[in-house]
This record gives sequence, C-alpha cells and structure tokens, in this order.
Amino acid sequence: VYDKDNRVTEENDAHGKIKEMRNRMRKIVAATEENKEEILKLYKIQLGREFCPWDDSYPGMKEIEFDLGRESLFVMIDGQEINADAGSKEDRIIAAISIDDDPQVERLDCWSSRLAPGAELSRLAVHPDFQNQKIARQMLVFGMEELARRGYKSVHFLVNKLNVKALRSYAVFGFDTVGECSLFGQPFLCYEKSL
Repeated sequence: VYDKDNRVTEENDAHGKIKEMRNRMRKIVAATEENKEEILKLYKIQLGREFCPWDDSYPGMKEIEFDLGRESLFVMIDGQEINADAGSKEDRIIAAISIDDDPQVERLDCWSSRLAPGAELSRLAVHPDFQNQKIARQMLVFGMEELARRGYKSVHFLVNKLNVKALRSYAVFGFDTVGECSLFGQPFLCYEKSL
C-alpha cells in the first residue's frame, strides 16, 4: 500500500533530523593561530560577491592578527567535511566574525551615549557553500552574547545600504538604524542595539 502522506511526513522527519544533526556538528569557537590561513581563504572567497566591500588588501592577515591579538575573532566550525582520500572527518571553518576596534567607526556621532560602552561586530563572512542557512544570524547572536559577556551595553555595525540580502537577514533582530555614513568608499547604514 502506497501512502503518499505518510511518505512525505517520513521524508520531512528525516530532513529535520539531518538538519538537527548537522547543527549539532557545528560550533562557534575562538579562532587560533592555526586558523589564520583558513580564515584568510574564507575572506578572499568573498571578493567579487555582490555588495562585498572588501578588496585584495582588506581584510587580510593584518586584520586577522589584530583580532587574534585581542581575542576577538570567532569562527564556526563544521565537523562534517569528509576527506575522500583518508576517509576521515575534518573540521572546516565555514564562518567568521570579529569584535572590531576601528577608530573611524567608533568616532561616528550616531552611536547613542546612553548605550555606551558599545562595540562593533565586523568582518562577518560565511562560506558560499553554506549561505542561506541562517549562519550569519547565528554568528551575530554569538557576537552579541560575547559582547554582553565582556560588559558592553550595546552592539553596533555597518551594513552596505544597497545589500538587500543582508538588510533583510538582519531585520529579524530589530536593530535601530541610527544613521548613514560613507566610509571606505561604501555607503553604509549604521545599526545599533541594546544588549
């Protein structure tokens, strides 16, 4: 007897279990010196993507080392990568985010003094193979939790005002748009939120 409805339910259950298992295999951790080259590759693979303001020189090893030196660089590890030759499981960095310390951004007059001290989340990158899985949102949530642990009252960051995909993704958080600026040759919206 063929039961189409039951089959669809079983398939949905199976997909849900796979997704849940995949999410358990992923973790966000502080980046280490050993991660530098892989993080640099993650940054460079973003170049040329729509609305990406980065270029060949930024972000680079200088920013990675700056972030590592302040214990402010975090990565999402996916433990599902299988090495076909050896048959073993390898960890793979699929996303990164930094707590930045950029004087140009901090000097913007749009940040609320009542939410001070605040800090910027920056250099958010998700590997193209893992886009549209809400990983950017997970990284932002982790970043905001880390800022709160460090005693900050608010988070702020810049988003290219033409980047519709990012703007839509971040809308679920209820960030306040507190201003606009032009930095690094890009038009940005300035976002802020109490922690």
